[in-house]
Amino acid sequence: MADALHEGAARIEQRVRQRAQDAHVAVVQMLWNGDEGLRRDAELQSLIIEGMEKSTQLALTSDQVGGAAEGGVTPDVDALIEEAVNSIHVPAGPTPPEGGAG
Repeated sequence: MADALHEGAARIEQRVRQRAQDAHVAVVQMLWNGDEGLRRDAELQSLIIEGMEKSTQLALTSDQVGGAAEGGVTPDVDALIEEAVNSIHVPAGPTPPEGGAG
């Protein structure tokens, strides 16, 4: 299970990076369960996704993480990833007007 958990986590991280790239979102760092890393004995795994200005947390069951090793990222997990990436998206600010008054 530990190997499947790590392999599934790697596939999920890869999908997060792909989704972020497609959405033009910078992902600075991803951490499983904070600094603890993956926990074999836990039913839930928490992936913290840090962007340039915002961060979010993705809560997945260990079965979802481990299952990604065998069958890839499932549509339900992919939907959660998309939602998480969208939540850290910072829209570009308005462009300043060119020239001055007058």
